[in-house]
Amino acid sequence: MTTTNPRALCREILSHWNPDTGFAANLIERAARDHCLDVRDRAFLNSLVLGVLRNVTLLDHWIDQLRGRGQLKQGLRWLLRQGICEVLLMRTPDHAAVSQTVKLAKKYEKGIVNAVLRRAVSESETLLTAVESLPLAVRFSLPAHLIARWEKRHGSDATVALCEWMNTPAPVTFRANTLVPGATETLKATFGARPVEDQPGFFVADEMPFDAIAAGLCYVQDPSTAAAPELLAPRSGEYVLDACAAPGGKAGILATLMENTGCLLCIDSQQERVDMTAENLQRLGITCATTICHDWLATTELPAEIATKTFDRILADVPCSNTGVMRRRVDVRWRLTEPKAFNVLQEIQLAIVERLIPLLKPGGTLVYSTCSIESEENEEMAALILKLHRHLSLRGDTLLLPHINDTDGGYAAAFVSTPAKINE
Repeated sequence: MTTTNPRALCREILSHWNPDTGFAANLIERAARDHCLDVRDRAFLNSLVLGVLRNVTLLDHWIDQLRGRGQLKQGLRWLLRQGICEVLLMRTPDHAAVSQTVKLAKKYEKGIVNAVLRRAVSESETLLTAVESLPLAVRFSLPAHLIARWEKRHGSDATVALCEWMNTPAPVTFRANTLVPGATETLKATFGARPVEDQPGFFVADEMPFDAIAAGLCYVQDPSTAAAPELLAPRSGEYVLDACAAPGGKAGILATLMENTGCLLCIDSQQERVDMTAENLQRLGITCATTICHDWLATTELPAEIATKTFDRILADVPCSNTGVMRRRVDVRWRLTEPKAFNVLQEIQLAIVERLIPLLKPGGTLVYSTCSIESEENEEMAALILKLHRHLSLRGDTLLLPHINDTDGGYAAAFVSTPAKINE
């Protein structure tokens, strides 16, 4: 498609989006780049696409109320979701939202789209007022089984707070790259960066600081990403492994803690992601890092750079459900349709840890981390690691819950290899 119309690009993205094969954020970025969107259109495209995907169940509920239940072709349903999102959630001026969406409809669809959106405009107050009385799964467009497990573990009030967090667009937060002299001052003076309270080194801004990112002055990430690297606490000159490094956010923090000395080996399973990590680290001016492509779940032998070494410290930021970061990764909720997903992930996580533990030096530290808030992936995994490896001891762990910590959610546990127990 050759267009710079963000609404048309939104329809194109939604028609190609699949929760199992790609992230919406990547589709948005590719469309914005390929069509040379300016900052304003890029922001609108991002808000519209993510707004629709964040509220699919609620939007479908409204479609049923405005049109009546019945079959709709998928393309038409996406277009109605898009238009209703503008009218009821983004509060775009009514004329623009209706007329521009109708223009995108195929000839036989225009009457349906026009009628539904005009009803949405006229009944907006009633529809919005009724939202709070809807079941949480509809109100927040989250899987019912996920809400049920949160209610069981955290209680009803905390679950509502979690749902509200997951459905609130994330602010633009980033970490200042202190490896660049004067980076913090420049971010404040030139890009309007404001410190995040109680999160040293992290800042928030009204708009994405693209120029600052390109110059290596900062890296876009949530303050929660610092928990695991800080728990690992690497030191200058050490040999450190970041086992699941892409896209490089935590590796950047590790390199900073290491004062850009020693050796930081960054691994990921896909070459494209390895290349992305290398590019990000190079832009940040990190010279102590090396990137390698390797799949820890594969049966192939370890690369020589890994097999012949042991490490002072290992970060195992394993693949997980991402339930702690759903406000940023809106696709996640549509991937977790089955409760058994957490048990499957636990098997993958344990398999990776099992490959990493033999690479840890006696007396070394391994940090296991996720961006999940689910016990199967967090505390239960930590207990299982200790049960299977008696030479490891738990030095400490931390669980971040969005409604309590005011950051994205996640977990990190630090295990120390006790030399005297290795052969027990």
